[in-house]
Amino acid sequence: STPSHIETQVERSLDYEQNPSQTAHFNNALGIASNQGPGMNGYSDDDFADWLWDTLISDVYGSYQGIYDPSGSANQGVSAINAGVGIINYTGHGSISSWGNGAPITSNQVNSLNNNNKLPFVITVGCNVGEFNSTNECFAESWLRSTNGGQPTGAIAHLGSTISQSWEPPMHGQWAMNSIITDNYDNNFTKTVGGISVNGCMHMNDAQGSSGINETNYWTLFGDPSLVIRTDSPYDLNVNHDGVVLIGQSEYVVDVGVDGALAAISRNGELLGSAYSEGGVAVIDLGNSASVPGLVDLVVTYYNANTYEQTLNILSPDGAYVTVNNVEVSYGADNTISAGETVDIVLTLENLGNENSGNINVYLEENDPYISIVDGSDSANNLQEGEIALVSLSFNVANNAPYSHQFSVDLSMSSNESDWNNTLDFTLEALTESFEDSTVFSWESSGDAEWFLTSDYANSGSLSMSSGQIEDNSESSIEVNVDVVQDGNISFAYRVSSEYSPSGSSFYDGLTFYIDGQQMGQYQPTDSGQSPWTNASYQVSSGNHTFKWTYSKDGGGGSTDCTNTGCDDAAFIDDIVFPSVESQGNSLAGDVNGDEVVNVLDIIQTVNMALGSQDPDYMNADINSDGIINVLDVILIANMLLDGRISESTNARVSIDDGVFSILSDGLIAGVQMKISHNSDFTFSLTDKSLVSDYNTVNDVTTIIVVFPEEEEFMFFDGEFEIEDIIVANSYSEINVSMPSVVELSDAYPNPFNPITNIDFSISQEEFLSVKVYDVMGKIVKTIVDNEKFQKGTYTLAWDASYLPSGLYFIRVEAGLNISTQKVTLLK
Repeated sequence: STPSHIETQVERSLDYEQNPSQTAHFNNALGIASNQGPGMNGYSDDDFADWLWDTLISDVYGSYQGIYDPSGSANQGVSAINAGVGIINYTGHGSISSWGNGAPITSNQVNSLNNNNKLPFVITVGCNVGEFNSTNECFAESWLRSTNGGQPTGAIAHLGSTISQSWEPPMHGQWAMNSIITDNYDNNFTKTVGGISVNGCMHMNDAQGSSGINETNYWTLFGDPSLVIRTDSPYDLNVNHDGVVLIGQSEYVVDVGVDGALAAISRNGELLGSAYSEGGVAVIDLGNSASVPGLVDLVVTYYNANTYEQTLNILSPDGAYVTVNNVEVSYGADNTISAGETVDIVLTLENLGNENSGNINVYLEENDPYISIVDGSDSANNLQEGEIALVSLSFNVANNAPYSHQFSVDLSMSSNESDWNNTLDFTLEALTESFEDSTVFSWESSGDAEWFLTSDYANSGSLSMSSGQIEDNSESSIEVNVDVVQDGNISFAYRVSSEYSPSGSSFYDGLTFYIDGQQMGQYQPTDSGQSPWTNASYQVSSGNHTFKWTYSKDGGGGSTDCTNTGCDDAAFIDDIVFPSVESQGNSLAGDVNGDEVVNVLDIIQTVNMALGSQDPDYMNADINSDGIINVLDVILIANMLLDGRISESTNARVSIDDGVFSILSDGLIAGVQMKISHNSDFTFSLTDKSLVSDYNTVNDVTTIIVVFPEEEEFMFFDGEFEIEDIIVANSYSEINVSMPSVVELSDAYPNPFNPITNIDFSISQEEFLSVKVYDVMGKIVKTIVDNEKFQKGTYTLAWDASYLPSGLYFIRVEAGLNISTQKVTLLK
């Protein structure tokens, strides 16, 4: 290689990663092949190329051109490459200076290409194209050295053998590489050209033994093995972060919005820290590298995305400097967002500077037909050095919002000292068919036997859908037609127990999945006739679609059929998660029994479903669409019948005293649902002063529902019980409820104090305790008790703060999962 050869290879790799052309060519695939064979699965090379497109490549790439013998030509190949493709699969004869079939392109023609900024990844199954050790420039090298007008042309990488390849084994490797690229190879998500090549060769080794290993030894990658392949048009990441790193800051948070993105901070080419995003957020560990002021570079990269680059400033916060150090979103008790739900957002503001701040304003905005702002602004003023303030915002999701609907809201903060912006992405709960209670849609069976619900196997819960029992040369199908309102994915779990191909190269019996009649995937066991539950996922565009699953059998008689392996001779599907679809409930909200009237009969039916004494109807009784039928749904129906209430409660506290169970609150309690466990001799009665009070007991576990109680006491009991779960709600949402505490922390005295204050606390049971004191920056300044065992009783501890300056401090008492905190003031 000459310096110019190295320069163009470095330049093409950097441009491909950092400055990709904003065109659609990445999503175009090209196949070039002979018409000779047979090879893998008995296919000729051209049929093999078509099979790769039909079963793998079409899952990711949008267009395909096949150039095959006998009609193909070199000019056809050159024209297709110059027009722009993202990947080329060649299967045929080769030499040290050319391909031999389909489009028999030579090294000279490669060096004359003009596909500037449209460089494909080339996988060649053919002889000697990578034989670099016998010539100054082999065919594969020409693809990496080619230029036009000083700009790189040819390929971004080329996988080619240095020897004469055998016919079938490398086809297994080529299949695996395309399977990895298109996410069809289970548990293999590498996207680097090196990872794709090596892992594809490992599959070939497993499938072909010594013949595959020999091919691996000589199949050579020309190009940067760490380069991440692109398969679609580049797009911009929605990256949010603070523009400043404070001196001494040990961590830096980057909100990327996707998982698996790589965020890195460097200074003058030296890496200071990096992290992959989890939960959409990358937390970069800076260590001590932020101790010197100056400019640093932030770079974020992700599969198929444009590279994000930004300059950050490491500085000392002279004056006031307000930042948002936390954003907390309340998703509700089920940790999902449902149609009709109100979502609260709390921002934690902190003044990291050394002067008081001015006015600080925060705003919440949206641009979505199903989202409305409830509280769109809040403010905080005059934050002192180190002071923290909480500001609250909220929005509401419309009752008719589709399942799996994706939307965003924009947050912003402005102050005299700094500004901050962020975008939060949300997805409403998905519509999942788990077959546990009743099917969500109307399913249609066809073929030689109907599918049916079975308890023999389940991915989750106790039921799944099984194919019907069929004979050889038969099939059993089930399908559903839905209107998809937003691009998304359909995913499902499957299990196949059938005859199988030991090499994995043939399909005998098994499950096939179709979208609108197009085959998307085929599944069969890999050994023993039994496959584990496995997840599959496919992209779906908006519009009307038919999803179909077919279990089919060939003529039988193979060594791995069910008569020899004892397999079930069936396929099973479960936990189907649909893309965004409209909800299907009754048009009249609250009409659970479908009589077109909302009345007490609907309340009674919903209570019975919540107690488990009636089969649940999630479509009509799950009023708040949270996937659970409980007291919250009962309250929503009751509100439709009753006049509006005032003085809604926001907090509640459980009181248990002398056989009386009470709930104390600061306003109206609309309903309570509680599950308790107890011995068989436990007895109780419920208050009769409520709209509804009922219960259901199964195996010494009782579920209780009380709706609109008129007094605080609602259960009278004799014996011992344990609360397993409790929901307390006002007339529109669940509220916080405090349980009887294990540890009770009394007011410290004196307070303010100098220099000693006393800490009184009591515990209701034997427990390990820790008592610690924190300053306003969250630093532990004193550990009074460190995880010591205390018996039930009342205790007093003294804290001498003579070694500390005046200020606010927080005493924190931890007993198991119970935590109590108190603020004290030291005045000297």
